[in-house]
Amino acid sequence: MGVIGVSKGGDLALSMSTFIPEVTAGVCINGSISNIQSRLNLYDRSIPGLDFDLGKIEIVDGAMDCYESVDDPKEYPETIIPIERAVANLLFLVSCDDTKLEIQNVCRPRRGAPQTGWQNKLYSEWIKVLEMH
Repeated sequence: MGVIGVSKGGDLALSMSTFIPEVTAGVCINGSISNIQSRLNLYDRSIPGLDFDLGKIEIVDGAMDCYESVDDPKEYPETIIPIERAVANLLFLVSCDDTKLEIQNVCRPRRGAPQTGWQNKLYSEWIKVLEMH
């Protein structure tokens, strides 16, 4: 079984790919490797949510811009999903123009994580088109 998620759904897809053995493939589109916002409880595991400041969210051209509002996951390592443990193949699709999160910095695997089964793809306009449809 495979899972795919966009934005917050991306970190949920990574969590499922990491903790549910039946998931053999995960696609994270403009998501984070940190569990964003609320605590994730799955089986006997729990990952706290990475906080963000609602006061820093801006509306730009009718869309929510959270770029400056999310805490830096490197300062809260307990919120990072341990994707290096995932048996599933993972694909990260990242829009270089995304301003919802600091995507390009948070979708990289941790140092020492195995590099097999991972792919990172950077796109400019394609992801925006995908999210709009």
